Amino acid sequence: MISAPYNVVIIDDEETMAEVYEIKLDEHFGDKINTKVFHKPGDEVMDYIKDNKVQIVLTDIHLAGYYGDSYCEQYRAINKNMQIIVVSGDATFTTVSNCYLDGAAFYLKKPFQFDQLIDAMENCIFRLDTWSGYFNRGKK
Repeated sequence: MISAPYNVVIIDDEETMAEVYEIKLDEHFGDKINTKVFHKPGDEVMDYIKDNKVQIVLTDIHLAGYYGDSYCEQYRAINKNMQIIVVSGDATFTTVSNCYLDGAAFYLKKPFQFDQLIDAMENCIFRLDTWSGYFNRGKK
């Protein structure tokens, strides 16, 4: 079973929103998570995810100069059990479908209530714990 703290990356080009997400998650989860904020995807994020065994990514998909759903697949390539929560004001069928096809676990349409984000994060942690126990049966 994976044990706390869970490593969480937050990616949002709106610095204020990224900080609010971090504060709200830290307030709710406390020592159960470690958060790291980035304001754009790229090599720095990928290296951090690899080096710190990140289990959960919270990302906007419309980032200045980037389109976040294309990164979902790359994050999952690092860790097939990684949980990805996408947040966006764009909730067209194509956008949402592409995010899920690329590996997103949850899609939250902005504006959303922070309780929805907390619920998604709790569900991600539950999935990680459940899958970890399943895939690690019999290993010592």
